[in-house]
Amino acid sequence: INLSGADVFLNVAGGLKVNETSADLAICACLISSFKDTLPPESSLFIGE
Repeated sequence: INLSGADVFLNVAGGLKVNETSADLAICACLISSFKDTLPPESSLFIGE
């Protein structure tokens, strides 16, 4: 997906600081879901390392 023309803002709830790559997959899934304006299927499972 091309987000180069979009303003992208990320809000991490609870005052957490994301300093580690473990949040990358969750952030990507949220960005794609928002860009497509749809929810992932209920049976979706995202696993990263």
